[in-house]
Amino acid sequence: DEEKIMEADNARFLILARCCASHSLTLVRLAQVRRYNRAFGKGENVSAKDLARLLRLGTYGDEGEGIVGSTERAIGLCRDAGLPIVEKEKGSEQKQLFVTMKSAFINITGEEAIWRICNPGRTNDSFVFGSRLRFEVGD
Repeated sequence: DEEKIMEADNARFLILARCCASHSLTLVRLAQVRRYNRAFGKGENVSAKDLARLLRLGTYGDEGEGIVGSTERAIGLCRDAGLPIVEKEKGSEQKQLFVTMKSAFINITGEEAIWRICNPGRTNDSFVFGSRLRFEVGD
């Protein structure tokens, strides 16, 4: 019985610790975007999928598929940071989103962008509760 209590206490502590850390995740990712903006070549287009992987916005399997909405979250963060987003055709029907690096300074303007960065809401739930809980678009 004591073992079950210890497991519950450990799980509770993990969730509470992750809840505290989840509020700073967006700021940590913004700092990473700043570093990537300096590291990549001038005008280099980085795919949203690769950027989501670099920012650890999802867990990736063998096929490289991220969690639902991870590329959209990467694009949203870069758009909020003031980086331009371009859309290129890949194949006959597919379009892929890219972030153009070193084309603009990181500059967060607008109340909505500031609010999204400072108040991540439920976007970090998969980090807090583990990979079994998936982020869903529109949640």
